[in-house]
Amino acid sequence: MVISRKIQVRLNVLFVTVAIVGIGIFSMYELGYLDELFNILAKDNYIFYWMLLVGVFAEIVAGSMGMGYGVICTTTLMLLNIPPHIVSASIHSAESFTTAAGSASHIKLKT
Repeated sequence: MVISRKIQVRLNVLFVTVAIVGIGIFSMYELGYLDELFNILAKDNYIFYWMLLVGVFAEIVAGSMGMGYGVICTTTLMLLNIPPHIVSASIHSAESFTTAAGSASHIKLKT
């Protein structure tokens, strides 16, 4: 089986990324920071994980249809009893990064 150069580069990037994340998590575990992080996340009833899940779901919908990220995130996070100012800041921060990534992609592809 022949793997193209483009796929080899993508696989190498994937493996290096997984290795760096793995080393980071292992280091945090060995130094005791991982337990401290879990304690911090437990203080707010793991709301960070819910926000992460909502963001992934909303990005899947927005990526497939091209709209709806803000509406889905706002509605769902408000249902989780997150204060409106935190919801707004979270969504605008996430949209800033996704817009920048989309802009870089369009520049790269020249579309």
